[in-house]
Amino acid sequence: MDLEIVMVLTSNTLACVFVGLQLFYVKKHPDVLPFISLVMLVILTLGHMIPLVLNFEAMFLQNRNRQNVLLGSGGWLEVNEVIVRVVTMVAFLLQFRLLQLALGCTIGRWKPKDGFLFPQILFNVFQISKESSLSRSFYIGTTFVRLLPHAYDLYRAHNYVQRHFDGSYFYANPTADFYSTVWDIIIPLGGMLFAVIIYLQQKFGGRCILPGKFRESRAYEKVPVVSSE
Repeated sequence: MDLEIVMVLTSNTLACVFVGLQLFYVKKHPDVLPFISLVMLVILTLGHMIPLVLNFEAMFLQNRNRQNVLLGSGGWLEVNEVIVRVVTMVAFLLQFRLLQLALGCTIGRWKPKDGFLFPQILFNVFQISKESSLSRSFYIGTTFVRLLPHAYDLYRAHNYVQRHFDGSYFYANPTADFYSTVWDIIIPLGGMLFAVIIYLQQKFGGRCILPGKFRESRAYEKVPVVSSE
């Protein structure tokens, strides 16, 4: 249990760091804000908000098993949970600030297929742009944070005796996400693939992953008009 609390704190702290680096990046390059997928930012923001709501609800639902765990730990578990909530709140506020900045640049304008990284990949395809809208530290770091629970689940499956009482999972809860040996392999591979695609798109253009005939956009050349005068 202590290890899982450490994993939660580590993941949330890393999320704060990587979002903070992206905020510094957009502060130096404000022109990239319109090229960041709003759907991606909404998904990431909800990912921090939902645990906060669930923890807030748990504070008022006095579960007997939870009380026994807290009493048996001498209050240390309760202190750790407060720290987890604080760090999660910081991560949420930073992510929300990034969403606010991006939304402020795109409000009033509709972008086709505006849309963590799959929506950004689709967005880049339709934008046909080489803009480095996401810093490497953000999309690589956030991908790492998202994949860390699956790596931990694989480790836990081979090194722990599974326990089935309530409150035994503080990190990578099998009932709340896709956790199995198969998913713990597929999801990290997919996440790393998406990060590679983002890198290629920001270097060679949004449509670099498409077949050649779909890469070029249609453009109309201006024909000079000869005046009769």
